[in-house]
Amino acid sequence: MEMVELSLPFPPSLNRIWRSRRGANGKPTYYLDRRYETWKRVCDNIIMATRPRPKVAGHFDITITLHDAKRRGDADNRAKGVLDVLQRAGVIENDSKADHVSIGWGYAPEGCCIRIYPVAAKEAA
Repeated sequence: MEMVELSLPFPPSLNRIWRSRRGANGKPTYYLDRRYETWKRVCDNIIMATRPRPKVAGHFDITITLHDAKRRGDADNRAKGVLDVLQRAGVIENDSKADHVSIGWGYAPEGCCIRIYPVAAKEAA
């Protein structure tokens, strides 16, 4: 298997994806932020339009580069959203198979550059 490279829009911080409001009964209801939902749909469309469709089976290492010009907040707050969208689109089987996750700031003109490196199957312990 070869390395997979994707360019996606700048991901939202996990601090901003959940919202709440009080219902008529006074109890809070929680929902996903509209901007996060829009970001997921845009990412899905980009991934689905990629030919050949990227797919990494099994364990992997991932490097996520966030565009330095958009530097705000903590980079690590954005990794989970990226992993979730990759799993949702079927690029990776499960984010639990990530052996190594590296995230940092650098050059990523679309906002987020992702490189996924397949890892040889792990031997049973």
